Amino acid sequence: MADELWLSIERWQSMKSWALIKKSYKEIYQNIFSILLISMFWFFGAGVFLITTPLWIQANYYIPIILAFFLIGPITAASFYVSNRIVNYEEFRIRDLFIGIKKYLIKSSVITWLIILLYIIVGVNFYFYLKVDNTFFRLLAPLFIYLAIFLSVIVLYIFPLMMELDKLGKARIRDIFGYAFVFTVKNILFTLLIFFNILVFGTINIVITFGLPTLFMGGVALMANNATLNLLVKQGVIEEVNGPYDFS
Repeated sequence: MADELWLSIERWQSMKSWALIKKSYKEIYQNIFSILLISMFWFFGAGVFLITTPLWIQANYYIPIILAFFLIGPITAASFYVSNRIVNYEEFRIRDLFIGIKKYLIKSSVITWLIILLYIIVGVNFYFYLKVDNTFFRLLAPLFIYLAIFLSVIVLYIFPLMMELDKLGKARIRDIFGYAFVFTVKNILFTLLIFFNILVFGTINIVITFGLPTLFMGGVALMANNATLNLLVKQGVIEEVNGPYDFS
């Protein structure tokens, strides 16, 4: 009985994830210029600083790195804010990018710094366990790779939750991370399918555009927002979105 229940849950998560992926690609196509604008806004506003970070470190020139540290959160939030409007079937205006920055300036920065800190903690522990002169600890080192992957999967929900919970007046940082953790654990197959689709989408996008992610952030944000809306409706946190797609 338990096996049948688990199989039915897996089947539902798989079907729902593919339906959402199909919806996301359809919306990318229908809003191609908006997605392109979002992606270019993110890339030239913050992404280019991240990509060139190793070069700046080698040159002992840290101003671009500091700029990236302060810009990545708000600009990412703006990208997700506009994508959130698209998946909620709301009108997109160019000024919404700057509204998103202003609206989530502080919270998105703090969240981004927390995420960076968590990655640093995981990385430091991995390095320590790998280098320590103890066979048992060395065997534990790969666990931190899986932990980093799990953290990356959780991050999928962070910014969309910030948008949606803000509408409900529940957007405390601990609530955002709490919902993201619960959504990931309770819907692991669904989340992994969405996550790997995002990896494939990002890789293909970068390859076919010769390294310039023309649709990367807009597409990623749109898929993440769709996945988050689906789970929020499923859990009864928000009502069904007004539009042609049934999230329930």
